[in-house]
Amino acid sequence: MEEKCSYRTDDCINKVNIVEHEGTELKFDAFASYTNAWLEKVINHNNNPKTKYKKEQFSFVDCMCSSGLYYNKKTSKFVDGTVIRVMKIFIKLANKYPMYDFYLYFNDYDKQYYSCLQCLKRNLLKNKPINLSVEITMLDKNDFIYQLSINDLFKRRTNKSLVIYDPYDVDFDWNHLSKLLKFDSDFIFTHFLQNDFKRAVHTVKDKTKIAKYEQSYQMGFDELSEKFDKFIGELNERENAIYRSELLRDLFTELIHKYSNKKYSCYCPVFNSKAPVYDIVCLSNSSVALGVLKNAMYKLYKNKKADKVKKSKPEQLTLFVDEKTDVGIRNANVSEFEFHYNKVEILKKFKSIFKGKTVTKVEMEKILNEDPYLPSTGIFKDIIMPNWPYETPSQTGGFYKFKEDD
Repeated sequence: MEEKCSYRTDDCINKVNIVEHEGTELKFDAFASYTNAWLEKVINHNNNPKTKYKKEQFSFVDCMCSSGLYYNKKTSKFVDGTVIRVMKIFIKLANKYPMYDFYLYFNDYDKQYYSCLQCLKRNLLKNKPINLSVEITMLDKNDFIYQLSINDLFKRRTNKSLVIYDPYDVDFDWNHLSKLLKFDSDFIFTHFLQNDFKRAVHTVKDKTKIAKYEQSYQMGFDELSEKFDKFIGELNERENAIYRSELLRDLFTELIHKYSNKKYSCYCPVFNSKAPVYDIVCLSNSSVALGVLKNAMYKLYKNKKADKVKKSKPEQLTLFVDEKTDVGIRNANVSEFEFHYNKVEILKKFKSIFKGKTVTKVEMEKILNEDPYLPSTGIFKDIIMPNWPYETPSQTGGFYKFKEDD
């Protein structure tokens, strides 16, 4: 018999998961922002006359979604997790598009969290749209993947799905994940970049941890350690941090493409204060899906940092400038935070691609969507036009025209 509880009361505090760092809440924002934009885009894609297979079902899967509701001890407030935010998005769009069917699949192996998810379902879906189905399970993640793999919904050409795989650490069993990655779905992963592992790989002695790293990166630990030490003596500590982060990212990217045969991927780092904690990784056969993630993360970090620089002048380009750290440094003392979200660095990358070029709007969108780092919305007004003016399609008769010089 399910335990009765009072939703969002003190009774929940010792039952729900705890927010450990600021990156967790930003991850929830990112997942929700991405899901909302993704769902609108794939639905609107049906309106494109060139769309060969029209979609009739839209589904969302969270393989390990924890309690759905969280508690922040520092602020003494409840925090809506991915489940709550996605439920609200799907309720809204199920009501907006009654001609389609919507499906939500939430899973967690923890008995208490499973009870919390059932509580959320009771409280959030009192007036559930008839075209929305919500299934909550309490399965080991690999058993859950197997159940999905035999679910006829994910074999239909008329279904489009978004799958989130958000493990608590580096935990990727490719024997099971390969079944999931064959779906005609878009995927979001969290890929942890363990600082103790990156900094001191030789001190990792726990056999369980070693086995998990070997499984996740499909490489013996000795070989992985050897790769980590490749440039010892040639690179300084910060440069080695860059190399090791990129090594792990490259290994992970190679594996998700190997087991999925999907064309595009990109990553956006999430930070705890100044240090990168993990990457949010997007995998898809459409470059548009990558653009959705990059745009969502750019907007979130822009809003997050805006309060710190309210008095800064736009031309100072200080929106994302942050202190340097000894992890995640790219090069020339540019932190990973700056590399991805700093206006100066975004402008540099943009110039390196478009300097002296004339491109159509379609070409512009394609280049930006496929670029591994640059967002495609927001940067023109925020960054490009104020600092590197260009000619617009309305001025040139349909083209963006960029200067050869700075």
